[in-house]
Amino acid sequence: HGVPKHLLRVGDGTWFDAVHGALAPHTDEVFALGVGQLPETHADLTRLKDADDGEGPLAGMLAALRHRRDACWIIVACDQPLLTSDAVGWLLRQRGAGRFIVMPRAQHDLANPFPGVYEPQALALLEGLIALGRPSPSRLADHPSVYVPSVPAELRPAWSNLNRPRDVAKLLPPAGDV
Repeated sequence: HGVPKHLLRVGDGTWFDAVHGALAPHTDEVFALGVGQLPETHADLTRLKDADDGEGPLAGMLAALRHRRDACWIIVACDQPLLTSDAVGWLLRQRGAGRFIVMPRAQHDLANPFPGVYEPQALALLEGLIALGRPSPSRLADHPSVYVPSVPAELRPAWSNLNRPRDVAKLLPPAGDV
């Protein structure tokens, strides 16, 4: 109790280690958004302070997109330790012309902004949420430049937001099963 979710243990590492491991094969650099404590294994990561004009997850998203305005970002929540490299690969294959954001539907038929792909053009859409006073990125799901594909069944666990170590245990196969 009292431990930030991204520092909880899963397998041989932390939830943060699991997310980092899924992202690393697909990018030149992984950034940590916000000011929370990082596991010692990733203490050297570049950190981006949340944008002052955003709140909640939107503050970190704005910080990333403003940091490298020409980059495509894969943004993941720290409470998604079941993310896999295969899921990230599938997500990146959903990019396409006119798709400023890829925000998949994984569970309950709702678009989930994390993990999601955010092209440079997404910055204007996210800043527009601030102007409207509607800071939730999922509110963009109906925008014509936001692509909302359905996640294949075998990859859906990667989009699970978890709150406790026992939530992860319920979703992982028993030891010895492969």
